Amino acid sequence: MDPGKKPKKNTTVIISAAVGLVLVAGLVVTGLAGLWYVGVKTPMQKVVIQAAVCGNKDVDSYNSLINSEPLGDYINQIDALASGIENRGGNENDATCQYILWSIAHMETNEAKQKLYLNNIEKLNAKGDYPDNRIYNLRDINLM
Repeated sequence: MDPGKKPKKNTTVIISAAVGLVLVAGLVVTGLAGLWYVGVKTPMQKVVIQAAVCGNKDVDSYNSLINSEPLGDYINQIDALASGIENRGGNENDATCQYILWSIAHMETNEAKQKLYLNNIEKLNAKGDYPDNRIYNLRDINLM
């Protein structure tokens, strides 16, 4: 190619297409990695990303126990659920775990544990972390 000649139009199209593909690939990768926030929030509101310690299985177990007749080893099953949650690392940072534990402590009339879990729930609520709304007997924090 002569130094005085302009590059061909095909070269410009190929370079533009390559840059476009790289940009699209970058958007797809960041989207799949969860680095985008799509939603509506106020300017002062924080976006809270949290890892769930207590998931659907725990909520379903809790709900089935609460809705069942307190027969047989009901107390042992409730205690086993509470122990399983208490022994999991990070349960104090999950509002769903803390609510289930509070509710079990409430059933057992254990005031010390109720206060501990309620305090944790209040702190988590202040950070924007709330219990799973599928919990059967979910209560307003002001009524707890």
